[in-house]
Amino acid sequence: LDLLELANDKPALTALHTEAAARFPDSFEVQWRAAFHFIDAGLLEAAARHARSAIRIAPDRQQGYAILVRCLILEKNYDALDPLLEQAAAKVPNDGNPLFQAARELIVQTAEPARAEKYLRRFQTLPPEGFAPSPAVVWWRLGQALAQQNKIDDARHAFD
Repeated sequence: LDLLELANDKPALTALHTEAAARFPDSFEVQWRAAFHFIDAGLLEAAARHARSAIRIAPDRQQGYAILVRCLILEKNYDALDPLLEQAAAKVPNDGNPLFQAARELIVQTAEPARAEKYLRRFQTLPPEGFAPSPAVVWWRLGQALAQQNKIDDARHAFD
């Protein structure tokens, strides 16, 4: 798997993840890694399916939620974000990665910047996690969300 990733052999990786996910349908690790690969490959339906499987297997782990919110945004299914993020917060209360990933993807897609701001402000209230983005990165993303809303003075403050 690592050699295929290094070689950037996406068709072989897709086949390998497809086979692994079929052979190990109850493995959280296999399902979330497949979801991650598929979203990276632009295969949103497969990414969402495997992210949902990861959530079903381990609802108390954030990876499935983080990938599924990205799928929903890329599909422009914004109304489904809040319920999913509420579910993630209930099941994984001390890890805001799904919130951050949703905000980041919304900013990258220049979609729903007010929603991105809301998610980032909520993320800022959570205790820091080991692999969480640094406060500087969160403020930078918040500045981008504010700038996309033409809140220029607020954006400048966030970038300071």
